[in-house]
Amino acid sequence: MTPISLTIVLKAEKRNSVKKLTPIYIRLIRSGSKSEARLDRQYDLSDEQVLKWSQIYSRLPGKSNLVNDHLDELNARFNKYKRDKEFSDCEDPLNDIITKILNKKPAAKNSAGIGAANVVTVLQYVNKYYAEEIEHSNSKDDGTKRNYMKAINHLKSFLNHKSLLLIGISTVDYSLAQEFKNYLETAYTYLKKKASQPVSSSSNIMRLKPIFRKAKKEKLIDENPFDDIKLSFDSPLAKMLSIEQIKAINSIDLSNNPSLQFAKDFFLLCCFSGLSYTDAISLSNDELVYMNDGRIKIHSLRDKSGVQIKQIMLKRAVDILHKYKELPGGPMAKYLLPHQTGENPS
Repeated sequence: MTPISLTIVLKAEKRNSVKKLTPIYIRLIRSGSKSEARLDRQYDLSDEQVLKWSQIYSRLPGKSNLVNDHLDELNARFNKYKRDKEFSDCEDPLNDIITKILNKKPAAKNSAGIGAANVVTVLQYVNKYYAEEIEHSNSKDDGTKRNYMKAINHLKSFLNHKSLLLIGISTVDYSLAQEFKNYLETAYTYLKKKASQPVSSSSNIMRLKPIFRKAKKEKLIDENPFDDIKLSFDSPLAKMLSIEQIKAINSIDLSNNPSLQFAKDFFLLCCFSGLSYTDAISLSNDELVYMNDGRIKIHSLRDKSGVQIKQIMLKRAVDILHKYKELPGGPMAKYLLPHQTGENPS
């Protein structure tokens, strides 16, 4: 087979000035001849992405990127084509090769003049779902979007591990879904992959289920392959400190080290109040209610879940708050507790 190369090209001259998007083309070159084709519009780059584009690697920076995933998939198809044709004397037209790489079927048209449907790969579909349903959704926060992308990246790693990057979504079944769950919960030294806990793997699968549910509604698959996968959301109980251990921590004299003293006090505050690190460090005077009997009640929202907090503070926790009122970051500042910027709390 005559040597053939594939390159990725940004077409600045075809930039959409209204939407401010630049298209990506793939280009094949063989013996001085070339042919190119535009990628789907969902992979167009914003002006900000164009500035970050690597001319050396023809990729965007970072691992979690839909464009990079798609380009990796196209490159895998191109390499497969070259392997299949390595010892062949037949030279396919460049346009036909591009059609195969893009996974388009130039099948005979029906009576209405419409071409046959394309085979949709798993990665094509999950990338499309993320771009349309998650990435620009105003109802999902950044953390949720990152978690969806994390689940998609796990799926991509699994398919790559199984040499199934080009698998069609219609062929994914329960067996493959169960293999994916087993993959998540297994450590692979050569992949530098740690085993996930069942709760973590179940969370990732829960994020993939709506993607395949939509594929079922669109009649791309007959059944959602993840529907019958057994999931677990019972986290093992964390080992608790005993009263004796807390007393031992409380009795440590760190008066000669203000930084460690603050760390100890802050830890004990969390113990006596039940607040997480984020909720405790961001506690403000506006979130405290001073009751008639002298007690203090926290009235706030948990940072992670948004769940309301209403609880009476124990005297030991109140004493710790009072201890730091006279330092910068005291009652006149935004937060009740000082935020550390160096060796000493300030």
